[in-house]
Amino acid sequence: MLKNDTFFPIRYEKTRPFLKELNSLANGKKSAELFQTDNTMIFQNIIFDEMVKAEEKLPIGILGDEKSFNLKLARELNYYWFYYTWLKNGKNNFYFKKELLTMFEFSDVDKIPFSTIKMPFDSFYISFSDLDRMFGIDTAGTEIYIDGVMVVKNFNKDNQLDFFLNAFTKNSKKSKDWLLNKFASLYGDWFRINYNLDTDTLKNTGFIPKFLDNNANENLTEGTRIFFSQVVNLILNSICYLSSPIEKPRSAWPDGAPKNLTEKAQNGTTKRKREVAISELQNKGYTQVKIFGESYKTSNSNLETKNVASHWRRGHWRNQPFRTENETKLIWIKPTIINKEKGKPEKGKIYNVE
Repeated sequence: MLKNDTFFPIRYEKTRPFLKELNSLANGKKSAELFQTDNTMIFQNIIFDEMVKAEEKLPIGILGDEKSFNLKLARELNYYWFYYTWLKNGKNNFYFKKELLTMFEFSDVDKIPFSTIKMPFDSFYISFSDLDRMFGIDTAGTEIYIDGVMVVKNFNKDNQLDFFLNAFTKNSKKSKDWLLNKFASLYGDWFRINYNLDTDTLKNTGFIPKFLDNNANENLTEGTRIFFSQVVNLILNSICYLSSPIEKPRSAWPDGAPKNLTEKAQNGTTKRKREVAISELQNKGYTQVKIFGESYKTSNSNLETKNVASHWRRGHWRNQPFRTENETKLIWIKPTIINKEKGKPEKGKIYNVE
């Protein structure tokens, strides 16, 4: 079963009452123009008005003080910027299966040249929900799970990628209360990675959660550092995979999409018929997803059930010459399991083998 309504841009699209008005104003503008001062004030005022309307229907003080309100307003502006870049670039969603993501966790990317990474689009969404991994617990004690990450190529700096790591609560349902409803709540944090263009390798990673200042990286706990290091590794492996011709994904529509339209979109006898069906599905609120890693499900299914591994040998990505001296392509040297006969590998026990 494929459900994509937990994806950040899908959930945002289904819950924000001001979206049509903002999209009308933003239509035709470049992503960089959205945050010019005049545009920012217009968008902010529209969002502010809707927030005030929603707050009037809630118990007094439930949103906190003025500072808390303004913080949420600022976050909503950033949500829209991520959403609009995704919309403008074709609403692309990539879903990676658990078995493939597990292999990414045991593959290194810190030596990959930035010039090698070929972004499929300037903005897209990657879902990690198949990992079923906790992000944390909210103030009400509800467990929050990682869903995925918005990836945006920074429009001002050639060596920078911006991310929004998104999380969600399971079994939450949409309601009219978009401000506090758990389905509409966009848990997560922004962060970015920068590459040193002089050496063309990964320079540093960092993020600035809502509760930390610009010197946040100096104050992070070791556990938080490790968590975000793992997340960045997962993201970059996913982008490298998208950059290489390893696998042709399967395109799918989410559960609940009208079967007659999905069949026409997939198997229509003419290009025009397929395009019409896709347009109808999109008008009904359905967004197509490209699925990667299904071939690994069978090959890796024995790793846990048969207890056949003792440890992982880490994989890595290699930048290999291709066709001419000036052309290269990414080659994935996959992680492998050593001493299979000795049982299941210990979690967290990783061996680096040159």
